[in-house]
Amino acid sequence: MKAAAWIDRVKAARGWESDYRVAKELATTRQAISDYRTRTATMDEDMAVKVANTLSIDPAIILTDQAMERAKNTEARSAWSAVLERLGGVAVSIFLTAGLGWSMLASPDVQARDSYNNNSNPTVNCLYIV
Repeated sequence: MKAAAWIDRVKAARGWESDYRVAKELATTRQAISDYRTRTATMDEDMAVKVANTLSIDPAIILTDQAMERAKNTEARSAWSAVLERLGGVAVSIFLTAGLGWSMLASPDVQARDSYNNNSNPTVNCLYIV
């Protein structure tokens, strides 16, 4: 998944409106967030861990996902997909390998509504679809 999509997940999960707020809360610059949106940049390890912690998910999932994004060929992508499967993210692997990304999962608005109705943490709906 593109780094910008992870940033959008953080915004949706926390209810933050602006990229400025995301940058402030993740202790980075607004320019860094802008780069994720405009340059199709991938997150470095430090940012991937911060995003994972903010979403309350295993950092290995985002670290692996971003390595998969950086992969230059299909063979490398498949290898990273296998790592995701071993991490327990079979559904994650299927979506990423198919090139569908997270946009095929429920929208953040639907997730937020469902989480509100269930009185649960909206971050849970962001990733674990296994």
